[in-house]
Amino acid sequence: MKTYNINYLPDFFSVRDREQIDYAFEEMNDKKCYVFFNNGFKSNTVNTEDKKGELLWDGFLLFLNKNISFKDINNEVNLFEERLVGLQRMDNDVKTNSEDIKCYIINKLKENNIDYELMEDEKKVNGNCITYDMWSTRNKDVLKDAIECIGEYNAYYIENDNFNFKISFNKSLNVIFEYNHLGELSLENDKQLIVMKLLNNDSGLNNKINKIYQLNKTNFNLNTLL
Repeated sequence: MKTYNINYLPDFFSVRDREQIDYAFEEMNDKKCYVFFNNGFKSNTVNTEDKKGELLWDGFLLFLNKNISFKDINNEVNLFEERLVGLQRMDNDVKTNSEDIKCYIINKLKENNIDYELMEDEKKVNGNCITYDMWSTRNKDVLKDAIECIGEYNAYYIENDNFNFKISFNKSLNVIFEYNHLGELSLENDKQLIVMKLLNNDSGLNNKINKIYQLNKTNFNLNTLL
C-alpha cells in the first residue's frame, strides 16, 4: 500500500456529538458519502496538562464529488476539495459508531438526499483514550468558524506540536491516508476548548499564525488578522 500525497488529502473534521455531525454535513449536499462505520484509526500519543493518551476514531465518513471513483483514488486523484469526517471516541467505553449514532447519520444522509454507500472495511482500535474538541485544518475559514464557536476566548499557539494519524483500508482501497500536523492553536473560554491541529502541508497558514501570536500572547483577535 502506498501513502497518499498529503497535498491531495481531503479536509478532516473530528466529531463527537450530533451538533458537530450536523456542522460537518454543511455544504455536502452535492457529494456522495462513503460510510466507514467500523474502520478505526488513532493518533500518536498526546500529552495534555492532566493526562496522556491517544485520540481514537471508530469510523469515518468520506464525502466525495460524485464523479470521483475509487479507481481514481487508487491513482491518487486530488481530494483537496473533499471532506473526511472522523467519528471520535468520546471515552474508553462510549463510541461514536454506536447504533443510535449510526441511525442518526443514515437518517441525516437521507434527509439531505445525499447518496451513500456502506463500506465493509473494518479495523478495531484500542488505546488509552483522551478526548477534546479537535479540528484539523489548513484553511483560515475553518479557523474563523472555530473562533465564532468559542466567542470570547484566550488563544494559545504551540508552533512545533506534532500530531499524526493513519487511515488504512483492508478491502476498498490500496492506499493509506496519512495526516501529519505541525502546530496547534487552542481557543478556550470558561466553558469550551477547541484545539486546532494545523496541517503542515500549508506552512503559510502556520507561519502567519506564528507571527500573530508573537504580537500578543493571549486574547488576540484572529478575525482581523487572518
